[in-house]
Amino acid sequence: MNDRSQDVRLTFYEVLRHWMTNMELSALRDQESHLIQFLLNGISDENPQVRSDCFNFLEEHGARMREALRALGEDEEEESKNVV
Repeated sequence: MNDRSQDVRLTFYEVLRHWMTNMELSALRDQESHLIQFLLNGISDENPQVRSDCFNFLEEHGARMREALRALGEDEEEESKNVV
């Protein structure tokens, strides 16, 4: 997000977090790689709050997705691929 206004960037990342926590899982999985790129950019933002919020949300999102995939039985499939 390349906007000079810190308020605009803060709002953008708030909206992004809202989308990623409220989207249907299948839609989120389709768009997740694009959305995570925005969060990764946020980690290098000049605003410390944006950096911290993006970093913390990435960790939360990873844990939430791991649990969702585990509940669907898809996480076990990924783990078996990594063992080979």
